[in-house]
Amino acid sequence: MVDLIVFLKVIALLVTIMIVWFNSGAFPAYCKVLGFKKLLAGYDTNTDGLTFPQYLYVKRNLLFNCNACMFLIELITCPLCLALWLSILGACLFLTALYTPVVFLTTLAVYLLFSRLL
Repeated sequence: MVDLIVFLKVIALLVTIMIVWFNSGAFPAYCKVLGFKKLLAGYDTNTDGLTFPQYLYVKRNLLFNCNACMFLIELITCPLCLALWLSILGACLFLTALYTPVVFLTTLAVYLLFSRLL
């Protein structure tokens, strides 16, 4: 039987990653502070008021010209897609792959609940 504490820790980790990625400016701020400005792909001059994932999605055709890069950008800028892949990774690493649907649905529900509260 899966330990409930491990399950809750996986959900908390995945929801935290999603909140930091989609609902905060932490990633661009840390990139600037730590000197990884190339990862920002011109976001530091963004005046449109977009979050970093929104900026990547809007500018993906201008910034990246390979299909694989554009596909990866679409995966990391879509909350549903990112939740799915993080859930697969989290379930396989900390639980078993059979728990992926439960981890995915719980992560998505908790993320949507918290993002509405923010």
